[in-house]
Amino acid sequence: MRQKLFIIGTVLSFSLIVAAPVWAECVQENLDGTWNVVVWTSTSPKTQCWDKCTLAINGDGKIVKGKYVKCSGAKSTITGGQLNVSPDCNIDGFINLSNGVLDISLGGIMGNEIVLTTRESEVQWAEFRSWE
Repeated sequence: MRQKLFIIGTVLSFSLIVAAPVWAECVQENLDGTWNVVVWTSTSPKTQCWDKCTLAINGDGKIVKGKYVKCSGAKSTITGGQLNVSPDCNIDGFINLSNGVLDISLGGIMGNEIVLTTRESEVQWAEFRSWE
């Protein structure tokens, strides 16, 4: 039971973090610049994995360059991608890595940092919740 509460608390905390917009209404140009980014890539209810990266993003949301470090310490080069921001400040898109692609399903801007989650992580949590 204790583990389930921790997991639920983590998911709820992430939802609140992502839902808190910095601007009243976001526009694509809000992503222009260099960002510190954390990406939730956990694919198991038993692990919490936050990867970190630095992204240079232009005003159209195209990822120009960056460096990616998995929670395991493995490094990858960011070769491109696209992040889109909606008027309610939610972010989705994809990040191309030298060894694969991250499908971003949900994210938000938190001060000088972007917080993202992958579609694979979101599916895993949905499946976990259905097991209960």
